[in-house]
Amino acid sequence: TGCSQPRVRREWTQLTDSEKSLFYEAVNLMKSNGLYLRYSRLHWDTSNVGFAHGNAGFFPWHREYLFQFESALRRLGSKYECITLPFWRWEADAGRESSSTVLTDFGSNPLKSGCVKSGPFAGWKTSTNTCLNRTFDSSVFFVGESRIIEFLVADTQYGSTSGFRVDLESAPHAAVHNYVGSHMSSMRSAEDPLFWVHHANVDRLWYIWSDCHGYSTALNTGVFDSSHLSDVMPFSYRGTRDSYFPSKRNRDVILFSSIPYSYSVNDPLIPLIEKVLPKRCTWNYFKSVAGTTTTTTTITTTEKRVVSEYVDLSEDNELFTQKRSYYDYDYDYSDRDGHHSDDRHRNGYEQGDSDGYGYSDRDGHHSDDRHRNGYEQGDSDGYGYSDDRHRNGYEQGDSDGYGYSD
Repeated sequence: TGCSQPRVRREWTQLTDSEKSLFYEAVNLMKSNGLYLRYSRLHWDTSNVGFAHGNAGFFPWHREYLFQFESALRRLGSKYECITLPFWRWEADAGRESSSTVLTDFGSNPLKSGCVKSGPFAGWKTSTNTCLNRTFDSSVFFVGESRIIEFLVADTQYGSTSGFRVDLESAPHAAVHNYVGSHMSSMRSAEDPLFWVHHANVDRLWYIWSDCHGYSTALNTGVFDSSHLSDVMPFSYRGTRDSYFPSKRNRDVILFSSIPYSYSVNDPLIPLIEKVLPKRCTWNYFKSVAGTTTTTTTITTTEKRVVSEYVDLSEDNELFTQKRSYYDYDYDYSDRDGHHSDDRHRNGYEQGDSDGYGYSDRDGHHSDDRHRNGYEQGDSDGYGYSDDRHRNGYEQGDSDGYGYSD
């Protein structure tokens, strides 16, 4: 074929109108032929949930999941054989969530709670024969570029209970799910096409982090959670492994040489990192674009804003020190806006949040750490529903845990 090798994923806003239309068309074709359900249901199946969330498997599992979905789009016909998953650079939308181009293009302009009735996915029905729904929680904010840069540069460990995986999976990743709400804020999130462009960005940030710290070319077992490197990623539905997913271990999708795609080398976040924290990263894939930033004298308004927020890394393990008291443009709103009150809320946490996971004991809806990812009131297991049978989006009365009531 005439497709680029390896595949190169690009930001949604960099696609032409015809490229966007082709993506819509392919996803809708998968919906109509039943393939979309085959892939989306893997995300909420009990065989996969625990491995893919809150554990070392989060990044590898979703990387393979997106790659196989992307491959399925390409197999729809010669017309679609060069499609790659675009990514939603949501960190650039922080503080401006309601005007996001992605949300507009995917049928949410203006933002209205309820069934998706406009755009390319209007009228979609989910696996439970209800409408595709979005609710939009305006009390949640995306994590912006400043905070993302902090994670990318300062977190040198992949981590088990701390480190980059934990930092990115929590507020940055969860805030997008919780802001969109409804299906996107549950384990049924893959029912919404926004899921794929959201998680493509999550994967992109892991890609950038790996390249920043020199982990893209050599597997450093001291950095990763070595006890889980050889775990086989589960992709099963009702106890049977899906044949579209070959057996792979976490370690099989970590090195760039092991994954048959890349991200656009002209990533706007790379020059921004080099402006804020020059020469902190040991770039390989992004070396060419990173190397041009040290001699560039003209920087954008966004870069000026982010650069002004930080000074040098301190010597007392405080990651960044501030030159001044500032209005936080990128990853939160400051004490001045009457909604958030301190640094605990900088990642989109609700007012009164005591643990930094988005819901507090005081908000009258969620009550403790079990609800840190948007779990429903009364949830005893932290899966978004009120008892174990419902933890993956099962309907009331569902006795087998597969989303149907009988």
